[in-house]
Amino acid sequence: MTNEPEDLFDTPEEAALSGWAETPSAQAKVVEVDIHGDRATVIIEVAASRSDMKRERNYCHRSPDGRWMLGHSEG
Repeated sequence: MTNEPEDLFDTPEEAALSGWAETPSAQAKVVEVDIHGDRATVIIEVAASRSDMKRERNYCHRSPDGRWMLGHSEG
């Protein structure tokens, strides 16, 4: 068994979606990913209400071991 930090992920998409893991009712889904070296911008669409969707911009970066973490989000 290895001890891996919970906030490191294999892809920037996984890192960005981790912020919604405890809110399944938001129905978060990745709609766009833009990777530039060790940085990525991930656009996530979430259900703001039953009939309204909103988009959130998430900024992720790659750790020294090559895994991804969520930096911050706007939206």
